[in-house]
Amino acid sequence: MPAPVAVADPSDPRLDDVRDLNRSDSRPD
Repeated sequence: MPAPVAVADPSDPRLDDVRDLNRSDSRPD
């Protein structure tokens, strides 16, 4: 199951970008 692992990989730059977007979306302040 390499697909789910890659998606859950915290070292993935794409995930980091998504996290940043989520943080901005969660905190519109």
